[in-house]
Amino acid sequence: MAIGLILHALTGILFSFFLHLLFHELGHMLGGLLSGWNFLYLQIYNIVLVREERWFSLKRVVSRSFQCIMSPASLYSNPYVYNLGGCFANLILSIFGLTGVFVGEKSIVIFLYAWSLFAMGVGFLMMNGIPRVKRICNDMACHLYLKRDSVTRLCHNLQLISAKYLIKGATYRQLGEEMLNLPSDEAYNDILAYQALLEYYYFLDMDDYRGMIGALVKVKDIEKLSDSIQSCYYTELVYINLMMKIRQYQQLSMISKAGSSFVLPEALEIYNMEMFDLSKSGHTIFGIKGDLHFERLKAAYDTYRELLAGRRIRARRRLIKAIEDISNMTCIYRGEKEFCIRQLKVLLNHFQP
Repeated sequence: MAIGLILHALTGILFSFFLHLLFHELGHMLGGLLSGWNFLYLQIYNIVLVREERWFSLKRVVSRSFQCIMSPASLYSNPYVYNLGGCFANLILSIFGLTGVFVGEKSIVIFLYAWSLFAMGVGFLMMNGIPRVKRICNDMACHLYLKRDSVTRLCHNLQLISAKYLIKGATYRQLGEEMLNLPSDEAYNDILAYQALLEYYYFLDMDDYRGMIGALVKVKDIEKLSDSIQSCYYTELVYINLMMKIRQYQQLSMISKAGSSFVLPEALEIYNMEMFDLSKSGHTIFGIKGDLHFERLKAAYDTYRELLAGRRIRARRRLIKAIEDISNMTCIYRGEKEFCIRQLKVLLNHFQP
């Protein structure tokens, strides 16, 4: 009897966790649909339901996440219902569980499942309903940013509109500066900082190094941003240092769009790159395997290490292999993949066969 109850309790906990996880993302989707937003994709771990031109497709991707991404009808669409839809879904499911606790109190099995559903819902509501910026910027923290600042709301919607075109295969240079530019000199929250990173990607895609640095220096108080945004920021900070050192090693100067040699600002330069060990920090500071930008960074890092050891041919082969590996990766954003491949091809062009 006791073993049976323990099994029911464990099953109830696991079932409630995954049910709340699914309902949370479906809540975002319903909130978006009620606001007139367009469905882009729903990702549950590495399985993604993507909206195609006329229908939907199901695919397995290399990234692992739980999210429902939708695109607003316009730059000024209301983002609040979409943003908080997940919390409302968890709340409704928690109330249902609490009702089951009282209705099914005569059955210990029903009570265990109902209590698990209620308790897990409270956990999800605390996790997403109490403003917090740690691993990520959670739903309520994003909501407060959106309520507080019209520029943040504009950037939030711009990012989701951009996502629609990146899924279709457009690259950052094709999206254009107007869509990706941060309309502010300072990025002091996660949403604005991500817009600054999109601006950086645009200038990097355009080979405009001054613009690229100008976008990065907009990010302020990096330590106050979420781990996720810090990961993206430091990935690109290390990447541009690697890119510059690889070109210097090949005795090429970085040329800006203005046509003059370009030097990385002291505040962004990493001086002890030779002592830097990406393998020890790749899963904490910079992200995880399967992220396209991290794969691009890792390829540049490995190339630099090979050059440092005097193995120029192996450095070139590493870039070729990375381009092939990224080309074969199944991902959501085809435009992002093309962007990463192009960046590695730019580095590869500095090597003679």
